[in-house]
Amino acid sequence: MAVKTTKDGRVIRTDRDYTLFRRVIYARCESRCEGCGKYLEFAFMQVHHTRGRGAGRRNDIPEAVLGLCFPCHERAHGR
Repeated sequence: MAVKTTKDGRVIRTDRDYTLFRRVIYARCESRCEGCGKYLEFAFMQVHHTRGRGAGRRNDIPEAVLGLCFPCHERAHGR
């Protein structure tokens, strides 16, 4: 199964559907990092879950993620 809806309504995507989801985010950000605005190739875009991924918070919907470059993703996690 590539898309699963949890009992509390969250969407979890895997495999091919997660790649399609990444493409939606990449199109939304118009090939630019949503943190710093620099041009970003699709292969290097990282999906940042703004509400977290662990402890039952992961929600693979466009409203809950950002398309970031590696440095901005690291910064978002305080590294």
